[in-house]
Amino acid sequence: MATFVKRGKKWFYIISYRDSAGKRHRHEEPGGATKEEAQKAFRAHIRRADATGAYVKPENITVHDFMEEWLEKQVNVNRRPATYTLYSQIVHNHIDAAFGGRLLRSVLTRELQDWLLQLKQEGAAKSTVKVVLAVLKGSLRWAVANREYIQVNPADSVTIPRYDEAPASPGVFSQDELDQLFAAYPEGCKLYIPIRIAYYTGMRKGEILALKWSDIDLFGRSITVNKTQYADAVNAPKTKSSYRQVSFGQRLMSALVKQKRWQEKNVGIWEDDYIPSPYVCTREDGSQMTANDIRAFEKFCKHHFGGHSFHTFRHTHATRLIASGQFPLEYVAKRLGHSSITTTANIYYSVTKEEARKAADKMEDIL
Repeated sequence: MATFVKRGKKWFYIISYRDSAGKRHRHEEPGGATKEEAQKAFRAHIRRADATGAYVKPENITVHDFMEEWLEKQVNVNRRPATYTLYSQIVHNHIDAAFGGRLLRSVLTRELQDWLLQLKQEGAAKSTVKVVLAVLKGSLRWAVANREYIQVNPADSVTIPRYDEAPASPGVFSQDELDQLFAAYPEGCKLYIPIRIAYYTGMRKGEILALKWSDIDLFGRSITVNKTQYADAVNAPKTKSSYRQVSFGQRLMSALVKQKRWQEKNVGIWEDDYIPSPYVCTREDGSQMTANDIRAFEKFCKHHFGGHSFHTFRHTHATRLIASGQFPLEYVAKRLGHSSITTTANIYYSVTKEEARKAADKMEDIL
């Protein structure tokens, strides 16, 4: 039998039944704008189930089907597009291959723990295993609390296998490489300003591409970071710490003034075909730049330096600040928009370790 309830402007039908062990279950589906529509949808549901056996009771749902439901009904609705894309890749590339055909209720804690160890032994990076575990814990928690597919989360006590490798030093541009880059992308080039902003502020690529002129105080030499660009769309930053003020010096101020003049010059060149835009990083026709415009830079780095990316500017900026010994780690963390000083210390472990060695040498001189 079914019951019908109204939530907001929609009616839902709820199917209640008991399994072979006598345990009671409830399955809820949207029915329509009226109770009559919900009743009609319920009758159609029963007819389909009788004719095809398509209805799957919660205790018979597979890991694959559950993960697809979780991605669409939970992640896609409540998380950022970037998170949805990442979690979908983890589900389809990893979890499906190992457990997709299994019944959700049959998955055991020890199997998940052994599988993470297997991923590590097969060469999966620690960062990948961390995301896999986050997806497992979050999805299965939802299965317990929101869907009642299982009673206990088998991933609750699962931990990441131990990784013994020392933290890798982030790649940075050498001074010679920086000189080549600044020469290759001079004033009048569309990548001129994003490269300068990245180097002089350490901001993320998405934050730079989302910058509007209204976010920049040229006289106060300060940038307000309050949005980011991902998949060609501008959204709010992912974390509270990403909202911040970033100061800059005379060199970047001069570059920004040149960028403004370049845009004004392009208005005259393109005339009616020019696309008015409030953004700082634009193409010659005034349209907003996206991550696709940065790909030429990535290819340049690969061809000339054998590696590096646009993100290397961020590492270079932070590394130089820390290595100078003039800026506390707390300041660098806040400037980069890190959620904690621990994050900064972990990423720039080798730099902070060298600073600690220099400090120890100075203490010996004093003592």
